[in-house]
Amino acid sequence: MLDAYENLAQIIHTQANGKTIFYVPNPGNWGDGLINEGFKCFARYFKISFRQLTEREIQKRLKRRRGMCRWGAPRYGGVLIYGGGGAWCHNWPGAKDRAHDGAPLFDRLIVLPSTYELRNVYFDGSKATYFARDNLESTRNNKNAVFCPDMALFLRFDSSRYKVLKDRDVGYFFRTDKEASGHLTLPPGNRDISREGKWQKEATPFLREVGRFNEVHTDRLHVAIAGCLQGSHVTLYPGNYFKNEAVYRSSLEPIFGGQIRFLSHYDSSAATTAAENSLPS
Repeated sequence: MLDAYENLAQIIHTQANGKTIFYVPNPGNWGDGLINEGFKCFARYFKISFRQLTEREIQKRLKRRRGMCRWGAPRYGGVLIYGGGGAWCHNWPGAKDRAHDGAPLFDRLIVLPSTYELRNVYFDGSKATYFARDNLESTRNNKNAVFCPDMALFLRFDSSRYKVLKDRDVGYFFRTDKEASGHLTLPPGNRDISREGKWQKEATPFLREVGRFNEVHTDRLHVAIAGCLQGSHVTLYPGNYFKNEAVYRSSLEPIFGGQIRFLSHYDSSAATTAAENSLPS
């Protein structure tokens, strides 16, 4: 699916047209750090130079433009690239406000591949270009979205430096937050690794911790991606909305084939037995 990334890079270069490109990562958990790492790998590959901004910097300038400073503040101009992720849903709706609030400071807004559950909240094509990491529900909910795989998947073009020797059989990485499906009992030894850090935390330890296992069971999308990148056999389960299955159908299954499967039903008794058998002696 390199052609989809090539299309994204071409759109960024065309819309910037020599102007400054600004990048604001979407804040999230450690798993979202793979998106951030993937974008930076993508930018190096396609020779996209950018200036990274924080949400705080944008909010300070917005406040000045709203009259809190006598002379206001100039716009940044150029192109704002807003980091991709899952925060366009009812669980986590914050990306909509952060991206759209900051958009008036820039000439153009480009949203990196995301999952779109919310409807009727998107700018038209003259103001923003949205990329969706699934070509199913997300492109139906956001009619202007263009399909491109999750930015973390770009790491497969540079994944050799993340490889680690496998010394565990089965790993369980199920989420313990409000996006969990609520239909499973957590197996012994479960580790919700994504909650152990924020998106700024270096991604390599995350990849290596997941990559230690020959077999990975998870309802965390970026744990599944990490496992696939590391050559693990991955079973992905649903959360409480369509995200996991949609991304699986759109890119994970086409890219990784039989290395990953999606199961809508979680057999907790079988998982418990497997987990007990996999514990180190």
